[in-house]
Amino acid sequence: MNDTQRRRFEALAERVARIGEPFRLFLDPSELEGHLRRLGFTDIEDLDSDAISERYFRDRADGLTVRGMAARLLRAFR
Repeated sequence: MNDTQRRRFEALAERVARIGEPFRLFLDPSELEGHLRRLGFTDIEDLDSDAISERYFRDRADGLTVRGMAARLLRAFR
């Protein structure tokens, strides 16, 4: 995440915190995968915004998509 993206994400976190839902994690996806592997997780799938849109919104007629870089889905199994 570059400086501009970090500032935007922090501004979003501040807005969300004001309504009672604070963001508490700022994780680097590659570091998170390393931590999970050290904990014994071997089956890890990490989807960024583009991958989420492709998988879940590809065939939508209304054009709905995930925008920005804040969205991520991660699945991990041992």
